[in-house]
Amino acid sequence: MRFSSLSEWVDWQQHLHSSSIDLGLERIRVVARRMNLLAPPDFKIITVAGTNGKGSSVALLEAMLRPHGRVGAYTSPHFLRYNERVRVDGAEVDDERLCAAFERVEQARGGTSLSFFEYGTLATLSIFREEKINYAILEVGLGGRMDAVNLWDADIALITSISIDHTEWLGRTREAIGREKAGIMRPGRPVVCGEPDPPVSLPDQAHRLGAPLQRIGRDFFAQPLGPDRWRYHHRDGMMLELPTPRQLPGKVQLNNAAGALTVLRHLGKIDLEAIRHALENVSLIGRFQILKEPVDTVLDIAHNPEGAVNLARNLRRYRPGRPLHAVFSALQEKDVANMLGPLRPLVESWHLSKVESPRAMPLQTLRILAESCKLTKVHLHPTLAEAYREAASRAGQKGTVVVFGSVFTIGEFLLYRPQELETGQASAPVK
Repeated sequence: MRFSSLSEWVDWQQHLHSSSIDLGLERIRVVARRMNLLAPPDFKIITVAGTNGKGSSVALLEAMLRPHGRVGAYTSPHFLRYNERVRVDGAEVDDERLCAAFERVEQARGGTSLSFFEYGTLATLSIFREEKINYAILEVGLGGRMDAVNLWDADIALITSISIDHTEWLGRTREAIGREKAGIMRPGRPVVCGEPDPPVSLPDQAHRLGAPLQRIGRDFFAQPLGPDRWRYHHRDGMMLELPTPRQLPGKVQLNNAAGALTVLRHLGKIDLEAIRHALENVSLIGRFQILKEPVDTVLDIAHNPEGAVNLARNLRRYRPGRPLHAVFSALQEKDVANMLGPLRPLVESWHLSKVESPRAMPLQTLRILAESCKLTKVHLHPTLAEAYREAASRAGQKGTVVVFGSVFTIGEFLLYRPQELETGQASAPVK
């Protein structure tokens, strides 16, 4: 075996390919063929694409489907452990199984260069076949059409929100981005769309393929009934009153839950007990995640303007009137001005930092963008630890700290943890 530990494999894969993002299916198809992974699998594939809401939708589907068979879930990125990306029946696959799968990829790779995501996708499909699962839920890494998971045909495609993000790879308009995400559709196979106002390119592609499309707001609906209840309604007459996702707040999560339920309807797997249990118990790292100690803190991966709008909406409902102090960092390619704007009326002080990633936006660039947004009480900090310590000190027992801006921001925070932030000690940042 090339490496004996998972950390060695992961570190090596990150430097194997010349570019961290290199969309296309040619390289991965070559290696998949050598691994005998191109034959139609014995399990149903649900492919999930979208700008925001993919992770929540995968987690909800995973929990709702488990009473009906073995479920594999593939998500990205990870926060603390690579194992978070690959789950079977709700449990992370252990280091030994992942290392063995990576070795199989390496034996088949030959001279073909694979990106980090391509390598992991091949390993995951290899594990899923070994585990003899019944359902595979595959989260698209970027876009859809040219993403590695799209090498395998979706039995059902689920598309969540569509907004402007990753423009250097997907295009600069919603129509172009919608076209890329529509690439996960297959002729004659169902498509569920949880975007209330999708770009025309999406239904147009479904029509061209003869793929039956069901859209929220037209074919199925999510109606809030109060803080703890909501109604799922399908145009065919199905109506269910359900608990709101307890640990995934906000109207957007009702849309995600309604999309997941519509996928289940296509599969003929409506189990009310499993659905209620999923809604009451599913949680995700960094999706309006609340930590109470030592200071009231909200963690949210909001990494684009749409995510920031949803975060601001949830913060208005969460403990209104309490002073809010923001810790923020972002990656270079992000639309930071439109991420800061939605929170400007809510935040009393801003604490900007640079995460430990080669893609991180420089601190001085963040400062310039903050000035352009007319933010007040802006403080620059060399590390996320220092940014959080200062924000927490200002919040005290009467205020709230919100940490947001990227998966890297939340991952780095979780590695440090509040008790370590207080002492200035830190672990290695998430990759």
